[in-house]
Amino acid sequence: MNADVQSIDAIVKALYESISGAAGVPRQWERDAELYRPETRFFQVRRDNSVRVESMDEYKARVDEWLVTNGFFEYETERETQQYGNVAHVLSTYESRQTEDGPLIGGGKNSIQLVHDSSRWWITAVAWNSAL
Repeated sequence: MNADVQSIDAIVKALYESISGAAGVPRQWERDAELYRPETRFFQVRRDNSVRVESMDEYKARVDEWLVTNGFFEYETERETQQYGNVAHVLSTYESRQTEDGPLIGGGKNSIQLVHDSSRWWITAVAWNSAL
């Protein structure tokens, strides 16, 4: 089994690592796709309080060019996890930069919903407030 999905810690770590990278470096979309159930949705609450809801493919198509062109690193700085049986919620505080140790360009909290299907953890939804 893929080590990225054997624990909540591993899956959250892989979530951040797979979208992070220097300018010009392709993102690890194949690795990222292994973290999510096919029906997973991404909920971006924008500054005007509208909500953009996307599938994995829609999200990837929207952000890939910007991430690769500009460089983007997102790091978890704090986490609160609640788990009951095979359902978990992770509230993950993060910081964003365009280079590994460059100035902050953003930050916030990712609300990550996960389920365990008796063999592994899956992300089913991710919601966040957009800084842009």
